[in-house]
Amino acid sequence: MQSSVMPKCGRMVGFNASNYHGVQAVQSGQRCAVALWFTLDPTHREQAHDSLHEVLNTLEAAKASEAVKPRVEL
Repeated sequence: MQSSVMPKCGRMVGFNASNYHGVQAVQSGQRCAVALWFTLDPTHREQAHDSLHEVLNTLEAAKASEAVKPRVEL
């Protein structure tokens, strides 16, 4: 199967990377490309993502414990 996508500002094209694919030369302007991949396999979780959630959970717990403490005003 072969298809072409005409360029348009803001347009994004997604496809399965295992399919043979390519691009034609840019005649004017510039091409911007972003490589992304997604998985639900937990063995490929990002360590930074896990660390961020640990920090957020710690901050939420600290905020919750401060909310419970009565304030003493002088």
